[in-house]
Amino acid sequence: MPALLAARLRHSSELEERPAHVIAGREGVDLDTDPRPHILVAAVCGVVRVAERSRSAGDSGLTGRRELTTAHLDQPGPALAGPALAGPWSDARPTSG
Repeated sequence: MPALLAARLRHSSELEERPAHVIAGREGVDLDTDPRPHILVAAVCGVVRVAERSRSAGDSGLTGRRELTTAHLDQPGPALAGPALAGPWSDARPTSG
């Protein structure tokens, strides 16, 4: 089982690389020094995973969350990860807390 989990995590990480590179290119940021494209992709993928679990769970108490997570899929991507991702990316580097 651990080998399967490791393979799944590696595959998920590889799938997230392509959209992160596309976002970085479109926003004019360096993916090696700016983590925001990876953060955005991870946030969206997390919402999708929760929505998938809610849908597959049927009526096991997650029904109310299904609408919440599905509604988040309609939100602009940067809004999912908060104000740190919402501003124009090409204007400034991310600031530390």
